[in-house]
Amino acid sequence: VLYQLNDLDFNNSSEIRRKMRTIHHEFTHIINQMIAIPPSFEQVTKADYEADWTNTTTNPESISRSLGFISRYARSAYTEDFAEVVAHLIVEGQMYYDDYAKASGADAYAKLKRKEALVVDYFKEFYNIDFRALQQEFARVVIDQYNEKDAFSLGYWMRKGTLVSGIKVDPLAIYNSKYQTSTAFNSIYEAVKSGIAAVGGANRRLDNIEFKFSSGNQMELVVQYTNTANTTYYANYSYTYAINAANEMTLTKVAQRGTDGVYGNAGVIGAGVTVLQNYLTSNTFVVDWIHHDVEAADFMTFGGFYVKGAPDNYVFGVINK
Repeated sequence: VLYQLNDLDFNNSSEIRRKMRTIHHEFTHIINQMIAIPPSFEQVTKADYEADWTNTTTNPESISRSLGFISRYARSAYTEDFAEVVAHLIVEGQMYYDDYAKASGADAYAKLKRKEALVVDYFKEFYNIDFRALQQEFARVVIDQYNEKDAFSLGYWMRKGTLVSGIKVDPLAIYNSKYQTSTAFNSIYEAVKSGIAAVGGANRRLDNIEFKFSSGNQMELVVQYTNTANTTYYANYSYTYAINAANEMTLTKVAQRGTDGVYGNAGVIGAGVTVLQNYLTSNTFVVDWIHHDVEAADFMTFGGFYVKGAPDNYVFGVINK
């Protein structure tokens, strides 16, 4: 049931999304009446459904989520569970769902992701609906028409600091043939590639780089390279990062967080990486998905950051969670 429609503020995206979550939940029941939920969905958490879902003693959020439910209400019955998974994936978004699952523990994470996969398969198999395209279109509408700033924002989730663990930049990855790369950043990458090869005349090969984020606004620039004996090494460079409400990010080089291993390797090839380190510390960046016209299967999968005021100068890669 939808209440308080007369008071609905169409300039408040969170209010809009809350009503839409109810609508998507109830519409899911309608399509489930036409084609039943596959039995495999109920099996994921069959032993843990609880009709008395409002009981805060037997079903607080801490318990429901630890058992693999996206909400307390989802635990009331498998039919409600299915509808809640659909509604949350569409309206709250993939990043919210993954963040919730990740914070719920390994067992719950596996169950929540299994339910997600079954929902995606259900829509495709029985209705020929690309669920990822549905998620993408919903996000586009609430961003464009209702000015949603957080739920589908890479910058927001990176500021939150609980979901995004890295952005991996690999020139040989298939996505670089699908989506345009930055000429400006390509020149930086090629300079690092040449620089690493030139260090000591050792002809090392740059494989890829990754920006790894961790708690306390810490970041490690991880450079993967291979020597002529085909042995792979990693070199880490330590930074802190800050992202403001406008999704502007600054990176600050700090003392190395170690001296041996990957930090020792950083010293070995350091001269070859200088141009990249200068690029990172001398610019203010804007965190974004970079490409907003991606295929549905890639929605909220690739992102990065661009130089403030120069959107054609960007870094992008696979978002790791």
